[in-house]
Amino acid sequence: MGNDNVLTPITDATVHVIGSDGSSFLFINSDENPGSYTSFMQGKQGISYHVEIKLRDDRIIHSSPAEIQPSYSIDSLDYFISREEILNDAGNIETRERILFSLDTHFSENDSPYFRWRASGVYEFKEKNGSFNPRTCYVKDNLDFNNIVLINSDDLSSPYIIGMPLIETTFNHRFNILYSLNTIQYRISEDEYIYWKNIEQLINIDGTLFDPPPAAVVGNLVNINDPEDKIQGYFSVTSSDSRYFFIDVTQKGEYASSPCDVGIRPSSCDDCRRIINSTVIKPTYWPR
Repeated sequence: MGNDNVLTPITDATVHVIGSDGSSFLFINSDENPGSYTSFMQGKQGISYHVEIKLRDDRIIHSSPAEIQPSYSIDSLDYFISREEILNDAGNIETRERILFSLDTHFSENDSPYFRWRASGVYEFKEKNGSFNPRTCYVKDNLDFNNIVLINSDDLSSPYIIGMPLIETTFNHRFNILYSLNTIQYRISEDEYIYWKNIEQLINIDGTLFDPPPAAVVGNLVNINDPEDKIQGYFSVTSSDSRYFFIDVTQKGEYASSPCDVGIRPSSCDDCRRIINSTVIKPTYWPR
């Protein structure tokens, strides 16, 4: 239960997820990520769940019930690097390099699922400071801020999704050694699809003079004591599949330079722990 894009996270709420079978799961605020509430819970198909949030100001927030649908697996992930010449702000021509990740998946022919995807990255960074024991850091990379990737399978002509664009980012030093892309595929409900589609449209508003002012997107959360109180957000229970995809661009004949090799060396070359969201602890899933 996350706090995506929340500027002031709430850390003192009491959060329960309650099942139609009478089960109840307490979610605890995370010390590492304040405002994110976690619990060891495994939902069951055929059981509907709703969230109950009690706030310090005595407001009680309920959601509409949601039910888990069967999941599907990610078949594969891939990437390609694009280069184009652009005119920069100084009036000079420079080459813009981008890397685009895509995925393949499929679903049953007699099904009509809705999908949403999320992606996060971790890259390897090695110090170059002349010491005999340079540190290696592993840096979390927030890739999909404001990036919403959805599909309504009714819009497709077959149950195979091939080359689905997942996320695009600058091709730079993050890909110098090894990069890990963690991709999660969610099977979501029609109502949740509509909610995120509205969010996507809100994000993509051009903001011209003649555009109507954007309205808040209504989710499925309600203040049970005051229905007029507009509560933002959406509660869902979903089935999912996740996959770590490791990118070594040298395998495609590509090369990304380290910032420690060219120009003015950043301080992270002497101490990579200075990089935001970095750690010297190797992730358990790291291959080497």
